[in-house]
Amino acid sequence: MRMWHDIVAIIRPGHAGAAIAYGSLLLKGVEVPESVIKFSLKRGAAANRRGKNKGSGSIDPVEMAREKFQIAAKAGCDLGFKWLARLEEEEKRLLMEGH
Repeated sequence: MRMWHDIVAIIRPGHAGAAIAYGSLLLKGVEVPESVIKFSLKRGAAANRRGKNKGSGSIDPVEMAREKFQIAAKAGCDLGFKWLARLEEEEKRLLMEGH
């Protein structure tokens, strides 16, 4: 669990590599301890959106990963932009399959 707190602490100052690692783990389905999610949400935009799901307690790992990739992209990391593009392509593909 200490590893997760370290990753979140590194992301805050804009460490692109940590943001990419965190986002990648979220997309792979790695279980993030609840205390780390709460700590991370205090700092991110997901905390504002969480109000929509109050009481559900569920966090969308794709949205959390997207936020982490945006942090990396804002820090100038090309890999952050590539992950964001990959997520967008996957969403488009899923929408096309649904119609």
